Amino acid sequence: MKQSFREVVGILCLLIALATLPNMAYAAESGGMIQNQGGSGGQPAGGSPAVPLASVTDIVYLTGGCAQSYALESNGIVWAWGDNYWGELGDGTMTSHAAPKPVKSLKGVQSIASGGCHSLALQDDGTVWEWGVQLPYGSDQDSTPGPTPLPVKDTSGQAFGPAVAIAAGVKHQLAIKRDGTVWAWGKNDSGQLGDGTVLDEYAYVFNPVQAQGLDSVVAVAAGVSSSLALKSDGTVWAWGSGSASSIPVQVQGLDSVVAVAAGALHNMALRNDGTVWTWGQNSYGQLGDGSTTARSAPAQVQSLDSVVAITAGAAHSLALRNDGTVWTWGGNNDGELGDGSTVQRSTPAQVHGLDSVTSISAGDYHNLILKSDGTAWGWGVNSRFELGEESGNNHYLPIEIQGLGKQGPETLLYRFPGMIVDYDANRILWRQVESYWDKGTYNSRYVYWLYNRSDQSQARVFEDAKHNSLARVRLSSEGVVYEDGSAINVWKDGAVQHRWPGYSGYRLREVNGDFAVLGSSVLNVKTGESRALPNAELDFTSNRRYDLSADGTIVYTSRNQPSNLYKSLPNGKLITYEPTSPDSYTFFGPLTDGRTLVYSELLQKNGSSSKWALRVRGADDRIATLAMNPYDRYDTNAEPKNSYQINNGWIAYKKADEETGRWLLELRSPEGATQQAYAAPPGSPWIDVPLSIKQLAPDGTLAYTYQNTTYVYSAQAGKILYSFYDPGELGYKEHVMKDPAGGDDFRFLSWYRLDGGLLYGVRL
Repeated sequence: MKQSFREVVGILCLLIALATLPNMAYAAESGGMIQNQGGSGGQPAGGSPAVPLASVTDIVYLTGGCAQSYALESNGIVWAWGDNYWGELGDGTMTSHAAPKPVKSLKGVQSIASGGCHSLALQDDGTVWEWGVQLPYGSDQDSTPGPTPLPVKDTSGQAFGPAVAIAAGVKHQLAIKRDGTVWAWGKNDSGQLGDGTVLDEYAYVFNPVQAQGLDSVVAVAAGVSSSLALKSDGTVWAWGSGSASSIPVQVQGLDSVVAVAAGALHNMALRNDGTVWTWGQNSYGQLGDGSTTARSAPAQVQSLDSVVAITAGAAHSLALRNDGTVWTWGGNNDGELGDGSTVQRSTPAQVHGLDSVTSISAGDYHNLILKSDGTAWGWGVNSRFELGEESGNNHYLPIEIQGLGKQGPETLLYRFPGMIVDYDANRILWRQVESYWDKGTYNSRYVYWLYNRSDQSQARVFEDAKHNSLARVRLSSEGVVYEDGSAINVWKDGAVQHRWPGYSGYRLREVNGDFAVLGSSVLNVKTGESRALPNAELDFTSNRRYDLSADGTIVYTSRNQPSNLYKSLPNGKLITYEPTSPDSYTFFGPLTDGRTLVYSELLQKNGSSSKWALRVRGADDRIATLAMNPYDRYDTNAEPKNSYQINNGWIAYKKADEETGRWLLELRSPEGATQQAYAAPPGSPWIDVPLSIKQLAPDGTLAYTYQNTTYVYSAQAGKILYSFYDPGELGYKEHVMKDPAGGDDFRFLSWYRLDGGLLYGVRL
């Protein structure tokens, strides 16, 4: 039975790995945002349903912005590349890049839109998310939302929606709600919001307002300061600049329209007979009528029929015919027409070399198309990497966009409207700021919630009105351990199970499994038993002096006895280690995996000749020296786990190679074999070296950072598996599947990146 179970589990895990996310256990978890609506009930309202994460990576939609480009995959992931000066790429940074990278914080995206220095995404739950900067120059208002997508809010502060379509102008946005009404927000100096008002050029409307007199709308488009709406009856309505109206008015001379598009100062409409109609400014021939004369009334583009899609750039136009060919006209200073020249043209001509095209999109001065084979192509301006090509040179003929159609290593699993405090393979502990009414005034407090990843249930654990009074709030193996300023509490199954008053003088320092460090004692939070730590400080002031294992073993040093190292076992036995050399002065930073002990020992404390000896003491009490590193008097203020870690017999550590003048990062296996994971460049400083260990997994996989980039190195494969420069911390969690026959558990690891209220899964 044992063998059968393990075989079944192995096959199951293999199938999961091949079908969805290799080496991960979260393939079908929910990533819904849980929204709080106040009150003191046991469950926040508004949680979105679970959405299985697809493994399909087909590009289904492309769109171009001012100087950016975006691609939408069938699994709802958005990719972005190009200019990022204002955070338009939505990756949490303001660094431009040519290679497509996923936009943060989004999932289940149905459509995307971009205009000016900002972008929009419509998710499958009807919420609209925006990022970048939309404010007019000279505005003294906050430049929100920034480089990470945030939900658009209505006037009551709730998520705007449900929306079914979106459009982005230069500094205003449009959305269609499910009831067919049109809503707009942003700049309104030309009445482009359609609510009957006109504001000064520095005003900005942050919350959507309803455009007057519109219903049954099926499509919208936005220009610099104008807006278009297409109704289900085939009529087109316009407002803002060009229409001289701050409320929607019908565009005369158009009927049976099936699509609309807006350039900077010109408009396009596609009729159900396959003809294209245009109106507006025409300085570059963007109306396609053979002239450069502006026109306020729509007229048909000549010599063009059987059109199935249209799109408009700043001053050029594109049409897709039903034979898969693309036709362009208008401005061509940066090669927008794709004909190999920079000469503008006022009549349509075919883009040569393109066929089997299924969709088209125009940015301000570049174009993107998708072919039936799933490849993406572009042409036009590339000075800010709009075409995904690093040279920065414009391209006057179509080139293939590289790097698309490949699934990214990260998947957003959860998004909470607050801060994730702790998590494991099954639960997430997070907090939010909640406002409440008390004695005639509004106050705020932290509220802590425990989210169950398997059944997506959630329970309110406790609230803290003082915000900063809690030293620690952590998950134990079965519940939550927290300090409320007067007692230590263990919460489980909706209630406090244990409470130890009288500990207000001490702080809850650490929790690991069923054990916690409290004052100078180790507390079993499951049974309530505690054991004192002889010679320990009254209250550990930092975890640089101790390390607690999940089995209750703790190793520690004491400022009162700096030349001794102590190991307290779960049965209460105390082992004291004394210096093994007359040159030894003090111990520092002890770490243990429950069996093996790793620590620093200061040798020859007489100035520049002092060294930190990194020692390992095995279960058999044999001692080996791993490294001899330079001494710095500030080392005792540093976190030892940044320099070395131990897990399941594996040891990762920094080692100074004074012969070559560089820092090395090495891994030692449980059998004692060593390998080099990283070597810093020669000449790296001995002090404040930007090399730091982050996580060491029980299989020897190592996460470390160098100069703000995090790398994951596999000791088994002998190579780097993954790297990222995004904010947040990388970590692993162990998933355990029980053998019903009572045999050995089946264990496997999952890696995650935690960034505030966002939890990503990482495929290695």
